[in-house]
Amino acid sequence: NADPTLSYAVGGSGLVNGDTLSGALSRISGENVGAYAINQGSLAASGNYALSYSGSTLSISPATLTVTADNQNRVYGDTNPALSGTISGFKFSDTANVLTTAPSYATTANATSNVGNYAVTGNGAAASNYTFNYVNGTLAVTQRPINVTAEAQSKVYGNADPTLSYVVGGSGLVNGDALSGTLNRTSGENVGAYAINQGSLVASSNYALSYTGNNLSITPATLTVTADNQSRVYGDGNPALSGTVSGFKFSDTASVLTTAPSYATAATATSNVGNYAVTGNGAAASNYTFNYVNGTLAVTQRPISVTAEAQSKVYGNAEPTLSYAVGGSGLVNGDSLSGALSRTNGENVGAYAINQGSLVASSNYALSYTGNNLSITPATLTVTADNQSRVYGDANPALSGTISGFKFSDTASVLTTAPSYATTANATSNVGNYAVTGNGAAASNYTFNYVNGALAVTQRPISVTAESQSKVYGNADPTLSYAVGGSGLVNGDSLSGALSRTSGENVGAYAINQGSLAASGNYTLSYSGSTLSISPRPISATLVGSISKEYDATTNATLGGNYALSNVLAADQSSVALAAASGQYADKNASTAIQVSFGALSLTGTLAANYQLVPTTLGGNVGVIVPKALAVWTGAVGDGSWKNPANWASNIAPEAANVLNASIPAGSGTIVFDADTPTRLQTLISQRSITLANASALTLGTTRADVSALESGATLSIIGGTHVLNGTLNTASYAQSGGTFSGSGVLNLAGASTLSAGTLAVTTNALAGSVVDATGTATISAAFNNAGTLLTGNNVRFDQVLTNNGGLVAVGAGTTTVAGGLRQSGGDLQMRGGTLAGNVDLSGGSLCGSGSVSGDVAINGGALSVGFSPGLLNVGGNLTLAPGSSTVIELGGDMPGTGYDQINVAGTATLNGSLNVSSYHGYTPTAGTAYRFLNAQQTNGRFAAVTVPGDWGMSVGLSGSAFDLRMPQAALTEVPQLRYLQTLQQVTAQKPETLATNAVSTAIAEIVDSDTETVAAVSQTLAQATAANDGTNQSTVPARVGLRQCR
Repeated sequence: NADPTLSYAVGGSGLVNGDTLSGALSRISGENVGAYAINQGSLAASGNYALSYSGSTLSISPATLTVTADNQNRVYGDTNPALSGTISGFKFSDTANVLTTAPSYATTANATSNVGNYAVTGNGAAASNYTFNYVNGTLAVTQRPINVTAEAQSKVYGNADPTLSYVVGGSGLVNGDALSGTLNRTSGENVGAYAINQGSLVASSNYALSYTGNNLSITPATLTVTADNQSRVYGDGNPALSGTVSGFKFSDTASVLTTAPSYATAATATSNVGNYAVTGNGAAASNYTFNYVNGTLAVTQRPISVTAEAQSKVYGNAEPTLSYAVGGSGLVNGDSLSGALSRTNGENVGAYAINQGSLVASSNYALSYTGNNLSITPATLTVTADNQSRVYGDANPALSGTISGFKFSDTASVLTTAPSYATTANATSNVGNYAVTGNGAAASNYTFNYVNGALAVTQRPISVTAESQSKVYGNADPTLSYAVGGSGLVNGDSLSGALSRTSGENVGAYAINQGSLAASGNYTLSYSGSTLSISPRPISATLVGSISKEYDATTNATLGGNYALSNVLAADQSSVALAAASGQYADKNASTAIQVSFGALSLTGTLAANYQLVPTTLGGNVGVIVPKALAVWTGAVGDGSWKNPANWASNIAPEAANVLNASIPAGSGTIVFDADTPTRLQTLISQRSITLANASALTLGTTRADVSALESGATLSIIGGTHVLNGTLNTASYAQSGGTFSGSGVLNLAGASTLSAGTLAVTTNALAGSVVDATGTATISAAFNNAGTLLTGNNVRFDQVLTNNGGLVAVGAGTTTVAGGLRQSGGDLQMRGGTLAGNVDLSGGSLCGSGSVSGDVAINGGALSVGFSPGLLNVGGNLTLAPGSSTVIELGGDMPGTGYDQINVAGTATLNGSLNVSSYHGYTPTAGTAYRFLNAQQTNGRFAAVTVPGDWGMSVGLSGSAFDLRMPQAALTEVPQLRYLQTLQQVTAQKPETLATNAVSTAIAEIVDSDTETVAAVSQTLAQATAANDGTNQSTVPARVGLRQCR
């Protein structure tokens, strides 16, 4: 270490006069451990002193070196690593080289030591100038990692499990250690793979064992499927093939088969006689495979019979084919017999036996034969009548014929009788073919066949000529007539059908055609045509329905389709019309049943040429002018006047009910609505501010779906007039200083809005006395200042503060929301049965009526006057009646809300100010009755003053957190009572808590004298008023002040 400061003590006569020694002590040099002399060095006193020095020694003791054994670790079962450590604390530039003996390190752990921490200790170090401090290290013996891998196993379904085995890997077991426990497997005996789990197999805590599983596979057992032997006849269908299944394990039966085996054979209905294998296939069952053993299907011969069919032929003709019928089980599979039948020889007429001949079947059949005969019969001669013709109405020609079919060299000379010929046709027979028949021939060795001929009766030629005709357009066609020529009609015949003409009904000439006119089939007809002429049809016109147009500020009328044409054919209604014509309305304003007239009319249309119009003028009260859909402001004049047509596109200003919608684009200046007549608009969209002037009247919308808006920050200002909102109006700013704005619509105010005078009533129903049923909708997004009459109702919302500065705010049925609260410095806030959602803060005016306020109510000035004589007021938050406030309660019966006023506070009621009680319609309270006029969750304070009618003797009492007006058991009506009440009024003008009982008694005695009963009553009342000054009872002043009530 560094040398300490060498110090000294001054003795002898000591230093004086503030003197000090100069210089410093020194010591003999050297840093090894030992004692070193401290010398005077340069230490000296001034010449005023004789200094004698006594020395001492500086001792250097050994420093301490710290030997810290290093922390190390090894795995269980391994040998210890080389142990080591560090030495710290050398002085100067000393290093480990100064050690005369290096430290050694040791631990108790060896290769068999269990997992854990073992101390590593140092010892034996030596060095000059040093002593040693040993700090142990730690040898951590950690778990030896091994892995155990299960070996895969298998067995056949139903057999016993093999032994589950494993191999140990990783660093392996040491020190003769072994694992304990055994492997196990997932339970189950069905075919499949079952996980081999670690089970209870574990190593000691000296090992970190990781396990790798494997599977035990259960393979299927084998079932034997044996097909049954069967037989059938060749050509028949195979019988139902069957078989048996054997080899089930455990108690399994065929019920374990998920698919029964199917059986098949190569033999079909066409397979030849022989033996065919029956094979099984397709069986399926969990836990099994299948071995199939074939059976045999024997196909045997099919028995058939062959029966020759009887045959015949005409003498001299070729032999017929000898045929037969196959019976028995019959031929199948498209098989046929081979070979042919034969007959006994001979050509003479007679019967000849038919034999089996070479006819045989294949080896698939067993054939039996039955014979028959061939017969030879006589030949036939054919007698054919000749074909002939004649004209309808003429006589028949001579009839004839020919004979054919002779055998060998025979001719007509062999006939013993010649044939004769005849027909049914005569002179009146119709056109057609008539049979000519032969009959009566005879000859040896022959029979006769007669073939008819035909007599053709042909058509008789005639001519027909049409006669000319005419008609008026639209009338029925005249009968079309004709004349007959040529060979003429015979046998009393006439023509059928009628002539026709070329289609068409327009004025013009139309060809007369043969049409359906025809003669019977006995004639050929040639036709010569003519013409039918059509002339125009006279018609007249009348007005029907209405003549309509959109309002354009003119009386000009245009004839559309609102007329009827008489005598026009029904089919022509859409093809004949009056040509467009100009006329005049009697009035320019939008209306109905306006007189309108038209002249110089003419016809048009694709069929107009078929008609003639008479007369050519029209008129009637059928004019209709509908409002213009949209008027657009141009502001061309620049005077801002609404009623000036020059400020509107097409010079059409919205007035009266002549325009449905108005649009005012952005521009400078304010537009003044100064229409001379009441004006109704469905919608108004404006980007400029609009002022509704005095004596004007504007109605917006029919339903709330009609949306009007003042956009881009434009302001709606109402300074007078009577205006109605039935639709929806969105405006950024609103300012009303006069007039009335009412209706059943939706008013949305997004900017700063004020009502300084006039009436704003977005309502559905009209005023009924002083009650408004306000169910309109308004959304006011900015602060709203009211000094006029504001009537609100359901869905009216003020997003910021609503300020009433001396006007009337009437809250109708439904909910009026004041999200920023309502502040009133003057005027009236009237609750007319609705709910005011928000907080109310009155510094002047009155809160009166019946209804609910969902937030807090603070009456910091002005009056709280409940009910419409009487009524209920519900406060959803806290009620604060501040000093200087006035609370008015009317009594007119025993029931709260209907008989007397009541206030219900969901939160805390803080009381102060005055309570003024009055009679409604002369009502006198019942003796001993309590009227609960205030309910609250909690109350604070009390009323500073209470006034009641002079003869009631009523007190205010607190019951829990509710206040009652209490009547005494018997009313005091004598003069002493009046004196008592007067005295009480004077006394309660002071602070009751400062009154002394003696002073009270003295004051009473001075007025009441010896009326001890009255004195007692007064004392009792005053005692109640002053007791504990806790506000539980308050005296009342028998005087009525000016009370303010909602009316």
